[in-house]
Amino acid sequence: MFILASLVASQDPANLYKFTCDNQTPMKASIIGSDCRDAFLKFKAVDALVIEGEKIEQGCGTCKITVTTPKQSCDNPRKLSLMHAVTAFWSAVNTCHGNTTTVEVADDSPFTMVISEGPGGVCSNVEQHV
Repeated sequence: MFILASLVASQDPANLYKFTCDNQTPMKASIIGSDCRDAFLKFKAVDALVIEGEKIEQGCGTCKITVTTPKQSCDNPRKLSLMHAVTAFWSAVNTCHGNTTTVEVADDSPFTMVISEGPGGVCSNVEQHV
């Protein structure tokens, strides 16, 4: 059973996010928040999260973060709101408590962020880009 915390997109920034938590096996929740933080810090961003193409991903320890955007006709990099990316990320970690999460963000540059089980190993030497 999937538990869906759904928020309707509107002009209110608090209502831009739609979460889907995979709570099928809540006892096996294995994604650790600090690993997700370290994976998120690997993204190169200053004031925006830049995506060359339709998808970027970073992984660290128990966490992998994948960000996708709708297909577009031009080859220009997409710049996603860093504020929305950070809010979506932390809200997903806090809302889904270590389970796989999908967050859809409906702003001027819509994107989907999936937080899932990572590549394993120890997160080390994380260079902060965000």
